[in-house]
Amino acid sequence: MILVADADIASYDGGRLLLGGSPRRALRLTDRGAERARALLAGTPARDDVDVALARRLLDAGLAHPAVPSAPTSSGVEVVVPVYGDRDLAGCLAALASLPVTVVDDGSPSSVEAATVRLPANRGPAAARNAGLAATTAPIVAFVDSDVVVSADVVGRLAAMLDDPAVAAVAPRIHPSGSRLDLGPRPGVVRPGARTSYVPSTVLVVRRAAIEAIGGFDESLRVGEDVDLVWRLVAAGFGVRYVPGLSAVHQEPAARLARLDRSRRYGGATGPLARRHPTAPLSPPAVPTAAVVLALTGRLRLAATVLAAASIAPARRMQAAGVPAGDSARIAATATSTATVHAARWLLQLWAPALLMFARGRRRKAGIVLAVLARLDDLAYGAGVWAGCARARSLRPLLPRTDPRNR
Repeated sequence: MILVADADIASYDGGRLLLGGSPRRALRLTDRGAERARALLAGTPARDDVDVALARRLLDAGLAHPAVPSAPTSSGVEVVVPVYGDRDLAGCLAALASLPVTVVDDGSPSSVEAATVRLPANRGPAAARNAGLAATTAPIVAFVDSDVVVSADVVGRLAAMLDDPAVAAVAPRIHPSGSRLDLGPRPGVVRPGARTSYVPSTVLVVRRAAIEAIGGFDESLRVGEDVDLVWRLVAAGFGVRYVPGLSAVHQEPAARLARLDRSRRYGGATGPLARRHPTAPLSPPAVPTAAVVLALTGRLRLAATVLAAASIAPARRMQAAGVPAGDSARIAATATSTATVHAARWLLQLWAPALLMFARGRRRKAGIVLAVLARLDDLAYGAGVWAGCARARSLRPLLPRTDPRNR
């Protein structure tokens, strides 16, 4: 096992205190533990059971990430490609030519020639993936969407990461950069509330035993079924990882309206997910959200005071753990600032009309209008969230969260 230190990790007290991860946490080590942690974080392979146990603590805390394998796994991998119509399928299959592939035709109007499994009617991607899973036997299954190009080498290297028995699923970065499917350049453990809270099934490599243990994809969901699957895996105790050091290319819809409609559909999954996963954080914390509202209504000093006050408690917790006062204040302020940006985007997505109603001054109103127009994709997503919440009869994604455990 070879580790790579997280970019945000900080070391104090001669390496005996490590701070980092998402959510941020402190890890206190003995002198011997600090020495071994330095070696592991520098890329030295784990030598014995003690090293392996320490590496597991670093990985679980998000203080380190597994190094990307240099070579693919040699066997035991099958690919499932769900498809509705055969658009873009040729490029997808060409890239995977050296691997066994099961193509599942999800009740297309015209039969897909390359399909090995055909559903009699369109039942959605979750049902198609489950049908493909049932038609394969390999211990590792890679789900790849038909409009994606990912090389067999990347799939094999993702599969090699499942050599770690604590990991049940891995996903690469999806390009183009900045698209709704791109989760950015930072690797991480995937769980609700973390920096990477989910991964899409655009390309998802899973251990068969794990996905079968939780009953596969939820076929009642036509969108958001991948988020639901990942969160159920995590809830069942399985590890999921995001690996941006490996990547795939997704063919984005060519038409602007098609991209907006896709964002609307993605947003529509939020309400059903809120009903299925009542403890997952689906909205920003209340305090930074309140600060943004105060700022937009002209109460800038009060907004600044609220944000400063919000940083006091986490800074004190870090000081109590042994982090110097200056670093504690800076780290807490940065975390609060990040939460505030999240809150501002969430408000623009879901509450733009209300913000315009209460914003003070023409310039501030004009600024909100320009921000909304510049982010039509977010506005489409927000419209989907409202519709999904109405169908699921859940207000939770529309309201800032107040549970301190999710801050």
